Amino acid sequence: MIKKMGALLLTLLFMTTAAFAASSIPEIVYTYIPQSAQLTESEFDDGCWEYEFRDGDIRYDLLLKDGVPLALTIDYLLIRPSKENTLSQEAIAAAIPGEILYAKAEKDDGRWSWKVIARQDQELFEYDLNAENGQIIEMEQYFGVSLELPEGSYRSLDLEWDDGLLGFDID
Repeated sequence: MIKKMGALLLTLLFMTTAAFAASSIPEIVYTYIPQSAQLTESEFDDGCWEYEFRDGDIRYDLLLKDGVPLALTIDYLLIRPSKENTLSQEAIAAAIPGEILYAKAEKDDGRWSWKVIARQDQELFEYDLNAENGQIIEMEQYFGVSLELPEGSYRSLDLEWDDGLLGFDID
């Protein structure tokens, strides 16, 4: 009996928390996330609100600070890296809008993808592309960022959020 009451209370608490979280989503979120997407998680961390939504086979993550969007990640869950690396630099340049700052083929667990960082209209974009057909696996958009990268070539380049600021790690 006590276990059943505890389970019921936890269920009610979860439902109330989820309903509150859904009702407290700022309207600006739906400028970037489809209305059909369902909120799956939200948390306040390092002065920023992080929202995660799902809409079928697409996951959206939106980072807001003081009601202003900082970053949007769109993950196409069914599109995965490929076994072949046949995508050319020219095909990438044709497929990605803006100035390409970094492009590198990466192999992980026997599968290939291309990591591409591009700038378009004072915003940075980071793409993971299927290395065989160029389909977007994941796309991250960083709003209002004018990050300047040092000249030269890199073995790896990672964009990272730290305390609400975008930085980079170069190897």
